This record gives sequence, C-alpha cells and structure tokens, in this order.
Amino acid sequence: MSEGRLSEKEIKQIADAINRKVDMPILKEDAEGRIILKIVKRIDDFLWNVLPDEIYDLCKTAADGITTDEAENLKSRLSSIINKYIDLPFLSEKTEKELFDFVISLVCDALKKGVDLGMKAVV
Repeated sequence: MSEGRLSEKEIKQIADAINRKVDMPILKEDAEGRIILKIVKRIDDFLWNVLPDEIYDLCKTAADGITTDEAENLKSRLSSIINKYIDLPFLSEKTEKELFDFVISLVCDALKKGVDLGMKAVV
C-alpha cells in the first residue's frame, strides 16, 4: 500500500472536527480553521516521520491492524514525544496537548484491526 500520509480530505475532516471543539478567541472562525488545518498537517508529518509506512498505512484499511493494547501503548508513546517535535507557542500547553491527543487518538484507533480512518466518526 505505502500511502503514508493522510489524504487532504482526511486532514480537512480532522481539522473541521477539532475546529468545532477548540476556540481561539482572538481569531475569526475562518482564520482559526486555516491554522488548525496547518496544525493537523504538522501532526501528520510527525506521524509519517516516526511511524514506518507499514504501520501508518494500517489506518487506511480495516483488513489488518494492531490490537487495542498495542494501539493504547502507541498512543501513550506518541503523546509523550510529540511536543518535542512540534511546538505551538500561540497556544497554551493544555490546548496544544488536547489537539495532539485528539489526532493521535483518532489515528491510533484507526490502526486497529477491523477499523479504518474512514470508519471513524470525525465529523
């Protein structure tokens, strides 16, 4: 398969879901949406760089995948290192963590056997 990164459509769906949950009070909604889209792309880049394609590609198919325990372990490990790779100085650490955890959780859940990112309810 070796697709690697998320598609533009998947990135947009995730960004829209985050935008409904997060408010950046100093920005208008459309500017906020564009910033969140960029953040999701950066998180996708991070995941693409730290995960082998053979693992990251599992979020595109329900036919194969990792166990629930493996997904939870991966979530924990990725969540603990992402802040070393991505810093968003215009957000509080709390909001930054919420954004990171949302995307990491969504992708790791989609890595499980029987689930794919298209089946996840991000909208």
